[in-house]
Amino acid sequence: MLQRPQSIFLLVTVMALLIMIWAPVWPKEEVGVQLGSWLCHIALGIAVYALISYRNRRLQVRLGLYNTLILIGLMGFTYYPVTQQAAKGFLICSLPTIAFASNLLASWYIRKDERLIKDAARIR
Repeated sequence: MLQRPQSIFLLVTVMALLIMIWAPVWPKEEVGVQLGSWLCHIALGIAVYALISYRNRRLQVRLGLYNTLILIGLMGFTYYPVTQQAAKGFLICSLPTIAFASNLLASWYIRKDERLIKDAARIR
């Protein structure tokens, strides 16, 4: 159901995380790289699952909250390599930030949709 705004924002989140996984973002020798990569994969899985489960808005709200927390951790893990590699710094910082912002917007639209459904049910 891609015509809803939250689905579009979740799709932007998925695309930003896919680019982050496929692009060589982190250096290979770092210890925290493996954890950052795992966080990226987990956030991608949660975003895809939230995108697929469009009929269950309460589940989408919870998944959006979990994904927001994971993306905050991912932004923290990508900040350190930015200080070490100035050339790729903008790409490294912008992708998790774009994913985080679009995830927040998707969560906001999901809550707005849930309020609209509750108000419509109350009017009946």
